[in-house]
Amino acid sequence: AIPDVEPDRKFGIRTTATVLGERGALAYCVVAWTTAAAVGAVHDPGFGVLLAVYPVLGLAIGASDVSVSRAYRWFPLVNAVVGMVLTLAGLGRVLPAP
Repeated sequence: AIPDVEPDRKFGIRTTATVLGERGALAYCVVAWTTAAAVGAVHDPGFGVLLAVYPVLGLAIGASDVSVSRAYRWFPLVNAVVGMVLTLAGLGRVLPAP
């Protein structure tokens, strides 16, 4: 996790984030999220658009003065909303209309 870069380095824990650094790890995440959104869009364009929320947020964080550690606090809410939309969309496909 990006917010753990400094504590992990302090205790000698080698992770992707400690090797890449905070900004490098964020860039890595943006690439991974963009790839996931593109693959998701092949399956379902709406799914791809929904997953694109993550790289857009990553790019916005990278371009802003907000620290990655502070922005990381927003991700549980983002994950909850994206998960809710995915769940409701999935249920809408499998449940009969009233």
